[in-house]
Amino acid sequence: MIDYTPCMPEHVRYITPLPVQTEEHRALLMPEGADLILRSMGLSAWHRSRCLGMAGICQIWPGRAEAWALFSYDTGQFMKPVLRHVRYVLDTYQCRRIEISVKRGNVEGQRIAKLLGFGEPEGLLRAYHPDGSDMYIYARIRV
Repeated sequence: MIDYTPCMPEHVRYITPLPVQTEEHRALLMPEGADLILRSMGLSAWHRSRCLGMAGICQIWPGRAEAWALFSYDTGQFMKPVLRHVRYVLDTYQCRRIEISVKRGNVEGQRIAKLLGFGEPEGLLRAYHPDGSDMYIYARIRV
């Protein structure tokens, strides 16, 4: 059984991040990360007392939003139902364009982007990640 609750900045402390998301985890622990969480329409996924991950959508301007996600090392067997719920939220979010960015070396993240309906990357964002590495940008566009 997975419970979904509104995202709160303190939920980040309950996540043991995947190695590829350590920098994102560190960034979300900072005051700017807490601000992003509070500005987002976000959910945290819980199994008992374990936070499996958190994800959100933050509107940039009308018609354009950016989605983000942080998964815990504990997500494992719960990944399918969590992703199914994230996809449902993306499908029902009222915005024409939703973007995500995925670190260039994060093969699993790129696979997840496709599973969530983002398709192929639109381009490469040079030095975009907090650690200075490149990221791919993906978009879902509602027609």
